[in-house]
Amino acid sequence: MRYLNRTYRVLPTIEPRRLALVAIAWILLATPMRVFLLLELGGIAPATWTIARLDSFGWGMLIALAPTLWLGFAKRFDPRLVIATGAALFVNVVLFAPYVLPGGRNDNVFGATWIALAMALITFGVVNYGAEPRQPGRALRALAWCGARCYSLYLLHVPILGLIFLAAGQMDKPKVDDLATLGLAALAAGLTLIAADFCYRRVELPFMELAGRLAPHRRQAVEAVTLAAE
Repeated sequence: MRYLNRTYRVLPTIEPRRLALVAIAWILLATPMRVFLLLELGGIAPATWTIARLDSFGWGMLIALAPTLWLGFAKRFDPRLVIATGAALFVNVVLFAPYVLPGGRNDNVFGATWIALAMALITFGVVNYGAEPRQPGRALRALAWCGARCYSLYLLHVPILGLIFLAAGQMDKPKVDDLATLGLAALAAGLTLIAADFCYRRVELPFMELAGRLAPHRRQAVEAVTLAAE
């Protein structure tokens, strides 16, 4: 355990404006990257490879950087209108594209582009929504519960869903199109919530606590990032 007493040097941070340029470059490159993967590999590579979803990361970076780089930018827009616009775009992609927009729900190239933009608008509106704080209701508490366990939910939902359909002999038709498959999907959802809660309590929280003890330089890094943002 001698390494706990070492002095760590904080790595230099990227200047926010340069980081914003990186985010914009990622957003612009994402669609051409998906086209390339579709032509070279086909299948679901454009939808599942991390490098093909750079625009999602880029939008998230810009939303995080906006308060630092563009003071007052969020105040120019009504957050409720931004959320409504994003939701309308998402519904349009899911229900009406490709009749209105190039690419639809099942298009791994342009469909993913529109959905990333829609989610960015919704996230930007939610982050900048300045409503007065109030006592959270059951729905908000449920969303907060899922948010805390979102990573485990993300990791577990597809394997559990696949195993449930496999055990039921439905892998040749993995669709929710009748009461039987709806029941399987509901069972998978319930098991996913239970498994995600277990992983959050028994894996994520202990490792986060361990990281705080084994990484004494972590607080310095956080302070350096905060100063750089200011």
